[in-house]
Amino acid sequence: MYWLLLIYKQCMKLFFTIFFNALLFCSLHASEISGYITDCNDNTPLIGVNIKVNGCAYGTVTNNVGFFRLIIPTNCDGKTLKISYLGYKSFELKVDEHTIMPVQNYCMKEDPITLSAITVFPDNTLLTLLNDAYKNIPKN
Repeated sequence: MYWLLLIYKQCMKLFFTIFFNALLFCSLHASEISGYITDCNDNTPLIGVNIKVNGCAYGTVTNNVGFFRLIIPTNCDGKTLKISYLGYKSFELKVDEHTIMPVQNYCMKEDPITLSAITVFPDNTLLTLLNDAYKNIPKN
């Protein structure tokens, strides 16, 4: 029974050594960027700004104070971030490979969208549900 415990301990040591070395290796080769995104006019934080790595399926959004943090793995071809938000001008950031950039502040300028007309169509499922509820009022 004692030898099983020794084998188990040796296997666990080997597993954690390999795991943490792989984790360290991956973190050394990734790029990281973080910062705050605000409105250029009044410095209010912008919530839900899209930050996407061009040419890759990685991205994030800002939180309730306008903060974001993104780790870009080495398998991403593009090292350019596209930052976009509805009603604001989009811009791109170049990210150096294998670097961890310090927290920075970025601001976005307003880009108003002019619309000539807005047409609203009701959702048929909601309309059907409301009609059924209205018909069942005398039964209830």
